[in-house]
Amino acid sequence: PAASASLHSLSPPALVAAFTDTGAGECLAVSHNGGMSFDYFEGNPVLTHPHDGRDPKLVRYEPEGGGPGHWVMAVYREHADGSQVIAFFTSDDLKAWTYRSEVAGFYECPELFRLPVAGGSGSKWVLMGADTAHLIGDFDGFTFVPDGGGLRRCQFGNIYASQCFSNAPGGRVVQVGWARGAVPRRPGVCFSQAFNLPLALSLGTEPSGEVTLRSAFVPELETLREAERVAQPGPAAPGAPWLTRVPGATFEAELTLEPGAATRIVVHFGATQLVYANGRLNGEAVPLDAEGRLSLRLMVDRPLWELTAQDGRAYFAGPRLDAGAEPGVVLVEAVGGAGRVVAARTWGLRSIWNRADGGSA
Repeated sequence: PAASASLHSLSPPALVAAFTDTGAGECLAVSHNGGMSFDYFEGNPVLTHPHDGRDPKLVRYEPEGGGPGHWVMAVYREHADGSQVIAFFTSDDLKAWTYRSEVAGFYECPELFRLPVAGGSGSKWVLMGADTAHLIGDFDGFTFVPDGGGLRRCQFGNIYASQCFSNAPGGRVVQVGWARGAVPRRPGVCFSQAFNLPLALSLGTEPSGEVTLRSAFVPELETLREAERVAQPGPAAPGAPWLTRVPGATFEAELTLEPGAATRIVVHFGATQLVYANGRLNGEAVPLDAEGRLSLRLMVDRPLWELTAQDGRAYFAGPRLDAGAEPGVVLVEAVGGAGRVVAARTWGLRSIWNRADGGSA
């Protein structure tokens, strides 16, 4: 690097970034101009691994009951025997790190965050790996103790290696994932791959008392809505599907479905379909609610679609199979018996790009 940051330069108001310098270890870079440029810290690497490791996540731990806090680094490690863990280190100055503990069963890109428990009391910590498999439990700044039940998944499809914003306004935990593989390179398109839409994460309490992770599209996305349409509810029977028109290639739809006697409910938009059968949505367990209903919120962009189900208890992402063509309608098909669309609303979605600045829709 052209510049090297000294020890004293880690002091506020510096911005400090942690990253893996391949072949060296976990390193720091420092900015004193609001993130416009970063200098490589002269004391790098600040942490090395006996065998292999990468992907540091820095968290400032402050005890809920008060008292001195410290820095925590959650980092992926592979041991010589092939076991894969997230290891926890602590530091008072970001420069000297002490090993504290580890949790097995994760691969790459750790995330660690605390959330209040809705419908309960206090807060819980979430430890997550690259594939969004996660544990919910307690963390004292040194050791993560999971609740029972083992690793859980509530996010499926094309989402990987997500990053969560720390210390966001209002205490939100906002997650942005990599929609890995959902957007292949195509002729005439200047990019491949994409980010998932930002998700606001929360913890809820199930009727059983179990605490579960929820995913919701951030409310800022609602500013893109236009041309709202409230569709007429009605039956969906074999050979007589329910449908409603949607505007353009990019749209949002909220659907409440009652599978009823149907053995399978299929939601079609263009060449893409979502299938609910045997208590599973696209193959993943998503139970109906107490009224026997399935609630869906669908966000459709040109290259991919994203979906939350049952008030965020499940999230899915996948590629459009029609290269972003205008689907014209959302169609609900019932197989093996009659079902019903209880409620439906749709919106067109404006582009985030300002064409006057050279962007495109």
